[in-house]
Amino acid sequence: GDSFDYAVNGHRLDFAIVDAVGHGMSSVLMSTSAINSLRSARRSGASLQTAYREADQVIATQFGDANYVTGQFGSLDTSSGVLTWLNAGHELPMLVRWRPSRCSAAIACCSTPTGSWNRDHRRACSSVRIVWPTSW
Repeated sequence: GDSFDYAVNGHRLDFAIVDAVGHGMSSVLMSTSAINSLRSARRSGASLQTAYREADQVIATQFGDANYVTGQFGSLDTSSGVLTWLNAGHELPMLVRWRPSRCSAAIACCSTPTGSWNRDHRRACSSVRIVWPTSW
């Protein structure tokens, strides 16, 4: 059930990484449903919080409360370098600094329980790479 999506529109890069519970066709259908819901929300200009709620509702309605999809999704403003992201019960990203002296950016974020969300803003710089896992 691992899946991802991204889109570049003007000075904005939007992304989604999701992992549905289980294996086989049911997890593929869940992750596809989550990606399509997030894509639809992005195209309609919805906020990350609204996109999260809509995807959560789709999964609960179509697959029941016993199934779930975790994920990370967000948006990078390539002009300003500001990254806005949301963690939906997924493993947190790893920050890799190629030249620590050039940039003071850091990601410090706590894990949140399933069903809640966590948003973090950081100014990116050219010496920083963020690794977004599907699974470690």
